[in-house]
Amino acid sequence: FGGTSMVAMKFEAIHTTPLFLGSMRLVPAGAALLVWSKAFASEERRKIDVIPRKAEDWAKIVTFAFVDGTCFQGFLAEGIQRTGAGLGSIIIDSQPISVAIMAALFLGEKVSTKTAVGLAVGVLGLATLELPTSVWSELPLHL
Repeated sequence: FGGTSMVAMKFEAIHTTPLFLGSMRLVPAGAALLVWSKAFASEERRKIDVIPRKAEDWAKIVTFAFVDGTCFQGFLAEGIQRTGAGLGSIIIDSQPISVAIMAALFLGEKVSTKTAVGLAVGVLGLATLELPTSVWSELPLHL
């Protein structure tokens, strides 16, 4: 059902700003996650405070909120105004490819040959869908 939210976002994007639309995706989900984590957690896990107490923990939350909330959700909502809901869904669902590439680049995770080929095929597939026809017509490919 994840891709179906793009249809709703496309419909609502004309009525509000991208950052407001993006935040409205996160606020209810975050609240539901907090309730769920307390209701269904183990007894030991329930003893952990939902609200962080250390400045270091708050720094991590603020960093994550900026990257995911502002950048990811904001860019998603901004982008959905410029593309169709179907293509937007495909783009957003390509996140595992981006994460795998960034994990290799920034975290030093090992990438096997098989994984590298799979990532390359995924990136090529995304480029095929996302880049305009003019880009492909300028390539010296005669297929």
